Amino acid sequence: MSSALPVRAIPVPSPRQTIGTPRGRALSVRACRILAASVIAGVVVFHLFYLTWRCPIDLAEDETYYWDWSRHLDLSYYSKGPATACLIRASCAVFGDTMPGVRYPAVFLRAGIAIMTYWLALRLFGSEALALVATLLSYITPMFLAAGLIMTTDPAYLFCWATATCCACAAIWNSRRWAWIGVGLAVGVGTLTKFSMPLWLVGLLAFLIFSPAHRHLLRTRWPWLSILIAAVCAMPVFIWNAHHNWVTFLHVGEDVGARAGEFHWSNLLDFWIGQLGVIGPLFIVVFAAIIWALFSADEEGRDSRRFLLCLGLPIFMAVFISSFRANPAANWAAAAYVTFFILTGDFLRQNWNRWRMLFYPCATAGLAMILIAHYTQILYPLVNRLKSNGSLRISIQKLDPTAKIKGWAEAGQILSDRREAIGPASMIIAPDYQVAAELAFYMRGRPDTFCAGSYFTGTNREPYSQFDIWLDRRLDHPLLRGRDAIYVGPMNDDLRKAFGRIELLVSCDILRRGILVRRLECWACYDFRGMAWPGWGGRYNK
Repeated sequence: MSSALPVRAIPVPSPRQTIGTPRGRALSVRACRILAASVIAGVVVFHLFYLTWRCPIDLAEDETYYWDWSRHLDLSYYSKGPATACLIRASCAVFGDTMPGVRYPAVFLRAGIAIMTYWLALRLFGSEALALVATLLSYITPMFLAAGLIMTTDPAYLFCWATATCCACAAIWNSRRWAWIGVGLAVGVGTLTKFSMPLWLVGLLAFLIFSPAHRHLLRTRWPWLSILIAAVCAMPVFIWNAHHNWVTFLHVGEDVGARAGEFHWSNLLDFWIGQLGVIGPLFIVVFAAIIWALFSADEEGRDSRRFLLCLGLPIFMAVFISSFRANPAANWAAAAYVTFFILTGDFLRQNWNRWRMLFYPCATAGLAMILIAHYTQILYPLVNRLKSNGSLRISIQKLDPTAKIKGWAEAGQILSDRREAIGPASMIIAPDYQVAAELAFYMRGRPDTFCAGSYFTGTNREPYSQFDIWLDRRLDHPLLRGRDAIYVGPMNDDLRKAFGRIELLVSCDILRRGILVRRLECWACYDFRGMAWPGWGGRYNK
């Protein structure tokens, strides 16, 4: 069996290629590269400045949750692998346990994704202008803005997805055998960030099957070696779950509707509205590009388009299908757009005259959304005026997606003072993992907090979380009995029975420019009697 890989000639790009403009007005190769480098570097510098000087947004619930994980490094965690926690811990080890320290990795991972997008587009289509457009498209979409600023699992996941795609391109088009090892490592590490990463391998195998020019690669050892390497890298997740009741698989199964769930037409509508929301108005152009790439009869670049489609469609379709039984988050399909943006650049190059009248307003609206998203509070006086005269009845939390990550730092200081009044050693209890994680980060001293939601009975019961894994954070721990606590959240009978005495405190209200962005109920609780943990018989997902 031969493992030799044929070298395929790639057309050398013209020094003055552009999308839909006459040659006389085309950007030069140097101009395209300088412009792309300037945008990437400019966004990095701006976000570093944004995070360190009067940043109006605090850490999101998931960010503080993963930060709390990073204080207890492990082979894996309740709902995700260990990669994100490791990145946060490495950054915080250098910059401290601060909001910028948590988020710095996202800024640089996003820059890496943009660089790889440019390289991949140039390598597949030989056009500097197309590579520039594909790179710029990703910078005017809300979801990829968040991936470059908010340190959830997405930045590292998208980085690994782009890395695997670039390595596959080098392996297939340049016959670089080392790149197959890079594919395996990228997919394996990506699996440690998000468990949908193996769908990238499904796309690669689909491309090799459906591409006659590259089908012979399936008869070599290299694609299979990549899969083996990826499997070995993902072993920590299986080892950890074997010792923890396989909770991750139960969580993911419930998350995607495999264990439970019913068909709801509203879920399908939510899926498409969600994609429009996270991509912005440009989603119309992106979707048109996907349809065009599927049915285009143009021979030039067909293999490149097939490659990009095969790597993007499996994750996109998987999320779409899961919406039949679950209500997937809009960002679940994010990885598909790593290749879809390049397809969109090619689509615009081929169909510029027909689509430019739609592209311009969509791009302008997307750019405006991105700029406003950084400082949404500038609109609060107008919103306040409209609400006061009855013209606007919608809550700010629904109107401003960033409202839910405002006010946590201020709330942490207020709640810290109230905890001191109860007793400096008082426990801090919240009904769900999001609030518990926010309090752990923003209350003075970065204390260990407790999540009571999974101990509740009846309709009050919350799903399990990592707090149910940490034995020293479990509320059935005998050493916790007799302690006082501050409870932040709605009160219920389960908590009343768990304490000897409970007093309602003044709610913690946080305002921004006259608008209430956060209200937290607070309770002083005395003489903890313990709570019985119900075992692994509840819900595993929100």
